[in-house]
Amino acid sequence: RKAADQGFVNAQFNLAELYGSGKELTRDNEKAVQWYRKAAGQGHAKSQFQVGLVYFGSLKDTPEAVRWFRKAADQGFAGAQSALGVVYESGEGIDKDEKKALQWYRKAADQGFANAQFHLGKMYEYGKGVDMNEKKAVQWYRKAADQGYAKSQYQLGLKHYGGFGVAKDLKQALFFLSAAEAQGIEEAHELLKLVEAAHGHISDEAARNQCAFCGRSAGNGKQLKPCPRCKVAVYCGKDCQRKHWSGGHKKICVL
Repeated sequence: RKAADQGFVNAQFNLAELYGSGKELTRDNEKAVQWYRKAAGQGHAKSQFQVGLVYFGSLKDTPEAVRWFRKAADQGFAGAQSALGVVYESGEGIDKDEKKALQWYRKAADQGFANAQFHLGKMYEYGKGVDMNEKKAVQWYRKAADQGYAKSQYQLGLKHYGGFGVAKDLKQALFFLSAAEAQGIEEAHELLKLVEAAHGHISDEAARNQCAFCGRSAGNGKQLKPCPRCKVAVYCGKDCQRKHWSGGHKKICVL
């Protein structure tokens, strides 16, 4: 505290972190912001980024958030560069500009920032601000996945399973989906169940003959009808198929 009061910028930032986290000091978000502002005013990039987050989040002032993000981004702070990408891509409270989003994501991604690498992959996958390119999307997803970024691991699982931008590879699909599932990605968990059922990786044969929505078995010689898109989920009727689709299957249907 004494060093912070004397204007030492790192001490001001560290004090803000302590107030914000509640470690060693009683948590006090207002005091945290005050000290972030003091450090940010001295050009401390991480503090400028934190001030930007306050404006973007609780204060809902995107233009002011962008001003602070830009200060940090211009100093090469990857988190702020990625944040600018998110703001420009979404157009939340500011004019949407996918080319600017791409530029900022790339700056952060080139520094090895996993969140930006994931977003850059999405930009290439959907052709936002750049020509659509599945192979480049996979390249960026892989860079983030190699750092343990769960969302990219899930995307790689999808790509290897469906053969999008990369060769179909069931083992790789299962590897990345399992890694994403272990980090709490619910879509990965749901897709793993379908993939394992379709390819015989579960011991209960009956599970592969049950409606994906209601659990009803075919019985009486009737056959369950597969999802026309992924061919993995099976249904006892169109009503169950529609309900399963709107209930979440559309998020993981990959073929």
